[in-house]
Amino acid sequence: MVLDYIITSGALALELLISFFLPFRCVRCGKEDVQLCMECADELIFTAPECLYCGGTAHHGKTHPYCKQRAMHFDFFISCFRYHAVLKYIFREYKYHGERVLIRVIRQLLQEYAQYNPFLSFELFRNKNILLIPVPMHRNKLRERGYSSSQSVAEILQKILQQTEYCRASVLHNIVVKVKQTKAQAQVKKFQRFTQQLGVFALQDGAQKVVSKLNVDLVVIVDDVVSTGATAQSLLETLKKGLHWPSHTQFVLFSLARS
Repeated sequence: MVLDYIITSGALALELLISFFLPFRCVRCGKEDVQLCMECADELIFTAPECLYCGGTAHHGKTHPYCKQRAMHFDFFISCFRYHAVLKYIFREYKYHGERVLIRVIRQLLQEYAQYNPFLSFELFRNKNILLIPVPMHRNKLRERGYSSSQSVAEILQKILQQTEYCRASVLHNIVVKVKQTKAQAQVKKFQRFTQQLGVFALQDGAQKVVSKLNVDLVVIVDDVVSTGATAQSLLETLKKGLHWPSHTQFVLFSLARS
């Protein structure tokens, strides 16, 4: 885990170094002096609060009572944007073509979303003790790519929440790992995604000791893009089955985009 953290931290440092020397250009169309030009930004669509499980409208993305029939469920789901057009391009370049410099665009998007706060989604975080847990990558994939997009989103979100004084937030990387390497979700049919996520995650030794020291109001699992939620659901079940949480703790799924 220490090695994994060093790899990711090194990637972020490299991104900052590159961004210092390179001029800003719109990541979509190439227009100079901006990270994302107004024309491209106008294509972004906010995601209205919805229930993760049925897709129906829900205040603050709160899971509907009739969707809580499953034994393990998220209490809330927050996703900022619809995954199409501009965001598809950004994540394709960022995740698969090694364009780490695009993290600054993701930072800009999250900052502006939090400032605008459409649908008052961020009010869910106010005055809470929050634990952010990024969806882990398998260590082979992490070494291949050199950075974790989910971890980057989690670290950016933490800074935004603390800067805006919404809450007290921390990022925890070291209580759960991905032990089974899976195909990219985009390469798997939707009805197979839950099956391939079985037994994917495992708790680290000492995870309960770490959690026991925290008085957590919200556990926020952070992913970059959510489709069916199969990966996050598997992680949620690992955390709930294997660890004891305070009775008042609620679980939230947060993503930059939903496809």
